[in-house]
Amino acid sequence: MKSLCSLLLVDDNSFSRYASQLVIKKLGLAQEVMEATNGQEALDLLLTNLQSGKAYPDMILLDWQMPIMDGEAFLEALQLTQNWTLLERVVIISSLFSPSQMQLIHSLGGKWILTRPLTEDSLRKILDKWPVAV
Repeated sequence: MKSLCSLLLVDDNSFSRYASQLVIKKLGLAQEVMEATNGQEALDLLLTNLQSGKAYPDMILLDWQMPIMDGEAFLEALQLTQNWTLLERVVIISSLFSPSQMQLIHSLGGKWILTRPLTEDSLRKILDKWPVAV
């Protein structure tokens, strides 16, 4: 199985972050896991990485529903940067997606979507098709 150098987990719910971390660690998915509690915090982290010359995370697991900056606003902000490579690294996660939300996610450039709870199998399926060289 592929192993990522780094992963950014963006979720406002501490229990969800903990549960996701358990699956990530069990799979040995990433050597480094960074956390953010909302989209704005994640964007700030990415900007800091850019300014310091540090590489972007290989994968961003992004909760769709969060306060301050939700998944939709985060994808919109990424589109404004025109960093299509970074946009390809985003995996949207949520408990439930309506057809209109799925359409919105795709219109914003999101192509990786997982329904909660995160499982080893769901992450493996994404990794089998993952575009980022690891």
